[in-house]
Amino acid sequence: MRNKSTFIILLDAFRNDYISEEHTPFLYKTSLKGYYIKKIKPSFGFCERTEFFTGLKPNESGYFSAIGFDPKNSQYKNKTLLNFLSFTEKLFSDKVVITIKGKKYSLKFLFRKIIVKFIFKSEKLNPYFIPYKFLKYFSLTEDAFDHFSPNAFKSDSLYDFFLRNNLSVSNNSYTSLSSKSFKNDLERLNNVTESFKKNQKDIYFIYISSPDKYGHLYGPNSSLLKEELFKMDNELESFKNNVNQYQKNNFIYIGDHGMIEVQHEIDFGSVLLKILTKNGLLPDKDFIYFLDSTMVRIWFLKMVKPNVKLDILKNDLFLTYGFFPDEDFLIENNLPMDRKYGDILWIANPGVLVFPDFFNSSPAKGMHGYDPNMNESKGLFISNGPNIVPETYEEKDLSSLFSIQKKLIKKFYLIN
Repeated sequence: MRNKSTFIILLDAFRNDYISEEHTPFLYKTSLKGYYIKKIKPSFGFCERTEFFTGLKPNESGYFSAIGFDPKNSQYKNKTLLNFLSFTEKLFSDKVVITIKGKKYSLKFLFRKIIVKFIFKSEKLNPYFIPYKFLKYFSLTEDAFDHFSPNAFKSDSLYDFFLRNNLSVSNNSYTSLSSKSFKNDLERLNNVTESFKKNQKDIYFIYISSPDKYGHLYGPNSSLLKEELFKMDNELESFKNNVNQYQKNNFIYIGDHGMIEVQHEIDFGSVLLKILTKNGLLPDKDFIYFLDSTMVRIWFLKMVKPNVKLDILKNDLFLTYGFFPDEDFLIENNLPMDRKYGDILWIANPGVLVFPDFFNSSPAKGMHGYDPNMNESKGLFISNGPNIVPETYEEKDLSSLFSIQKKLIKKFYLIN
């Protein structure tokens, strides 16, 4: 262990234009005297942590969406009560609402919460709102394993780099879909502060959720989000001052992607079901699907007539609010051509939200996962500390942060 530490702070969905003297004065000042990339461009999809942790694009890592078609490895493949739960859930209506402590919840939502808490609480993959009959087909992708283990990605990662250079790592305040997290950002920061005082590590990974959480709730341009950003900025400044009482440390802030205001909602699932059942196909027997917020993936479990796919691919609603990427699009955007992500893939136009989806009980006002070429989709990168020379760059890919972080950490610790 060295006598200084590096804090890698992931600011989830911190859009590049959130930084300002008014709303984030601490980060703004830090950007002026640090290594600053104004815009960080992610790839399509939802696996940004893999991208900056390994430097691999989705077609190289194989990770594109958080949940994939993987019946062989699904943790639910032997769950005999899935059919029973599917039947029982139909008895609970979305329209019947109960008020608990001033908040309204549908009976169906409460049923799901009870099932997760008492039956599936130990499972890595939360059922969310995935139909129970579909669960046996799905498993986590990038969160199916511990990122902080040697050769976890079957490729070099930041953690492997730290191991080679004998740098100790703490990730207790980080995040994944398969792990329990702290209640809020301040708890995570305080946890690192206490850990730092008691048993200092070289590298700390910290997850900050507020830009993502409040961007979804209120929209990326809302005054309520800006209030939360100001609060977050103050907490980050206090955290830096607390740990810098003892020594001068290195701080890395990563805005992994941005967020876009939701303009339209479409009920893709209902329309899809009408098309497929009209063609005599049954869910769980002939087909399944997954409703992400900004894309839809469809799998056929049996051979189907060509006209069935044409009915989907030529539907006016689907073509108005999104598109079906062809092979050239996948290659151009470094996306995996893997059945894990659908026999048919549909991607929403910017600002279009799929709702209902399999993750959320209410529609979001802001969403990400859209075209990464849009400025609103881009994040940022800042590093500040001893031996870090101030430099400013206009834009780089998220995948480039793998080599950039290694370079900055080598300079900070004087590693050859």
